[in-house]
Amino acid sequence: MRDHFKLPCHACGNIGFADGGDGFFYCTRCGSQTEDIVDTAVAEEDLIMDKTADGGGGGIYLHSHRRQKSSQVQIKTEYMSQPQSQFWASLRDGEDEPPPSMSGRVKTEPEDYYYDGDGMGPTEPEDFGSRALTHDDFYTEIRMRYVMGIQIMIQMQCKALVQKFKVSPLICGFSGSLFMRFVLSTGVFSDEWADEAILESESQKEGLEDEIKPRVKFRGEPHNIHGKRAVMIWFRSVSKKIPVSYSLAITYLVCHLAREAILPTDISKWALEGNIPYYAAYIEIQKQIGPPIAACPISTSFMFRPDQAVNLQKLESVAALIAQTIGLELPPVNFYAIASRYLTMLSLPIGKILPAVCRIYEWSMPHELWLSANEFRLPTRVYVMSMVIVAVRILFNLNGFGVWEKSLTRRNGIEDSNTDSSNTTDDYEAAEILKALEARYKELQDPYEYSKDLPAYLNHCKNVLFAGVGPSFDNREEERLIEDLWDIYQNLNDDCKLSEDEKVNIIGSAPVRKPTHEETVVVTNDNPLEHDDKEDEEEEEEESIRRLKLNMSENRFCYIPPRVKVKRLDYLQYERKRSKGHFTYVAHADYYIVLRCCARLAKVDVRILHTGVMSFERRLGWLEKRIDRCLQDGPTDAETCDLSPNELNEDD
Repeated sequence: MRDHFKLPCHACGNIGFADGGDGFFYCTRCGSQTEDIVDTAVAEEDLIMDKTADGGGGGIYLHSHRRQKSSQVQIKTEYMSQPQSQFWASLRDGEDEPPPSMSGRVKTEPEDYYYDGDGMGPTEPEDFGSRALTHDDFYTEIRMRYVMGIQIMIQMQCKALVQKFKVSPLICGFSGSLFMRFVLSTGVFSDEWADEAILESESQKEGLEDEIKPRVKFRGEPHNIHGKRAVMIWFRSVSKKIPVSYSLAITYLVCHLAREAILPTDISKWALEGNIPYYAAYIEIQKQIGPPIAACPISTSFMFRPDQAVNLQKLESVAALIAQTIGLELPPVNFYAIASRYLTMLSLPIGKILPAVCRIYEWSMPHELWLSANEFRLPTRVYVMSMVIVAVRILFNLNGFGVWEKSLTRRNGIEDSNTDSSNTTDDYEAAEILKALEARYKELQDPYEYSKDLPAYLNHCKNVLFAGVGPSFDNREEERLIEDLWDIYQNLNDDCKLSEDEKVNIIGSAPVRKPTHEETVVVTNDNPLEHDDKEDEEEEEEESIRRLKLNMSENRFCYIPPRVKVKRLDYLQYERKRSKGHFTYVAHADYYIVLRCCARLAKVDVRILHTGVMSFERRLGWLEKRIDRCLQDGPTDAETCDLSPNELNEDD
């Protein structure tokens, strides 16, 4: 008998053990199982044996002996052994290197061990001798890895806003605690979450008559009763409760809490341009949390790469929904900062308009300036812009008196005396405002950075939309072909940059000949030509009106000629009428020019902004009527207190 069998029993002290045939050895007296000797059934050369022992090998492993740990082998530990507070603290610290708990909890595999992009998981068996993963290992790792990735994405977005757009660093502190509260409210960390997700998937058979047979390469994973992978069920469950797009909503929400003049339009535009990490954020996420692991065999790109563009309409409502879910009371939008920004971008006189806009805001205080979880309600920026429009119309008397039409005649040197409704100074100032808004309307196309030219668009696709995507296989020939095609395009692009003379030679026509001084004098002093110039100016005026009417009809607006025989010079309110199943809008030229420019800046449809203006005008009208009644009639009986002064004193 080997020396290992002559150890004393830990229970009775007897010396001697017998092989039980099940891999363990038992005391010959009391039958207790030994704690130090296990039959591993492995090769003798893989064991560390006592050289003085008799007999040599036999597949016996002694726990008191330890194999020298190789530097290439990682010890598999349980992730949840780390306290939860330390995990979230490591997220908030924003370390460049992965947290210690992430690098040592389970054995990782090389990146080519997984499909890159389809989320299908491992394609080769695990190393021999590794511990079999349990049901808890899979769902624990999936939800922790996903939540950590979303947290990192939010941190990167806030960091980009601070560095690139000079946003207050307060948003970085808000984002961590706000996101943690939201994650806890979703219930993904409850004890019942994993089982409930499986039961829900089993109750939805999706019309399949035959059960799905698990694939061989996924045999080590848990499945539901229909044969579906539990890994994908848990991932879809957590991603449904915390979608990737919620990262942008939380980023916008913390900007709102920090009283920044950041709008949902900004977040959407910067995310699409790649100025804040969103579409390509999964590359940096993988650097911080590492490649996919055995307990979470889903590629990082599949987990964190958005599959669709940001819904601008839902961004604001989702932010309000998150705040409502965690019980966070929000302030209204920073009206002063947003209105100042809009007036600056419209090239309007801030010193004259902004005080009036702020007085309107302080007087009305519309509830529409608070974020709402109703995605069908008009956005808050529509109401901010509506107040700006109302203030501009009041200050410059833009109420259908033909200011724009008269500016066309003055611009062409023709005076029209048929439409005198106000003094010349006010008309001139209003005409200058309309002229500035017309110019800004053409400049406010606000193209994305990648739409400037084809090279910018191709670089945007390479660095943002398809970041991290390489050739299908490790094929140098394919990469060389891509480089050659790019060089060909660059050469063609350089050839297209010709001078004006070169373009003339290619077209085969002579450059436009400039008239001499004598010819200019003759043309200027010729009375018939002067008459033709007047006709051209009149045609130009008619063409301007025709273009405006065409633009209005495209947006279902009807052009109204300037008002004549005006009886009331006060504020004019427009209405909409239903015709043939849809609404038809009417407006004068001066109001429509202001409306369409403001709508383009706010990135909303002209009719939507017009609806917001009409809604705010009705609110102002209601307030005026209430104030007039209160000032003239005093409080009514229904508005007086039910208690008399004596009763109030008795209660005191």
